[in-house]
This record gives sequence, structure tokens and C-alpha cells, in this order.
Amino acid sequence: MTAAAETPVIYAVEPLAECLKGIAAIMQDHGTAFTYYKHLKGPVDPDFGFYETFEEQGRLRICTARHDSELVGYFIIVTGPSAHYKNLKLCIDDTFYLKPEYRRGFGLYFFVKYCADQMQDFGGAGSCLVISDKENQDMKPILKRLGFAPEEIRWTKMVEI
Repeated sequence: MTAAAETPVIYAVEPLAECLKGIAAIMQDHGTAFTYYKHLKGPVDPDFGFYETFEEQGRLRICTARHDSELVGYFIIVTGPSAHYKNLKLCIDDTFYLKPEYRRGFGLYFFVKYCADQMQDFGGAGSCLVISDKENQDMKPILKRLGFAPEEIRWTKMVEI
């Protein structure tokens, strides 16, 4: 039995100050493993000031996954109004990551379900929840099971400096 199976993974909503060091530590793994931008030179360089500002404005929620108090995953949600529908509140995943050894079985499903529930609570009635599915991740079965429907495909092109 693996360590991940021996003790439960605990999901929680945490303020940025409580999980910042943990996020910064595993964000480098996230950046090299999944992102389209991995061809950029140097380490992932997040703007934590952006997150602090959004948290002060009440527009940020961070869901975490911890195993034996170690941060093993994060799901960062930002919220704001829709530019197209003034009565619609958007809750959008800014970024999320769960270490590979914790995605096995239903690990990824339970973490995404917890985070989707938090998005719904955070956005409230009439909000639109948006979760990205990276081309190399294929979360379609999980998102469909949780009641999400595909809406659009986002195409990306990096413009060289």
C-alpha cells in the first residue's frame, strides 16, 4: 500500500498566506509537466501580487489538497462579472494541479468535485463555473460526470518577442 493510500488526502479552502509556500514549491513541477508554455526559458514565475490583490477584493478562492499536512494539490479560482452578461458572475479556474501519484483511482475526480462544489458556493446562484481542460490532460469524463458541458475550444499561439 502506498503512502497516498494509507492516510486520507484532506481538501480545504485556505487563505493565500497559508498555502503560498506550498504552491510555489509544487508550481515548478506543474509548469514543466503540463503547460503549453513549457518552452519558455526559466522557471514558472507567478505573480503572487495578483493573487493577493484578488484575495483582498474577495475575488479569489484557493482549494488545497494535503496529505500528512504536505500540499499535494491546489485549485485557484478567480471570480468577477461577465463583460457580455452584466447579471452573470463568472467563477473561473486560474490554474490547478494535483501531483500525479494523487490522481490515481478516483483521486483526481474527488479533488475536482470538491473544487467544483467550492466554485458553486463561491459564485452563488446564477453564476457560471468554468474549468479548463488542457489538451494533454483530458478531464472530459470527470467534468461531464460533474455536470459540466463543453462550450468552446481555446486556441493558443505564442508571439515571439
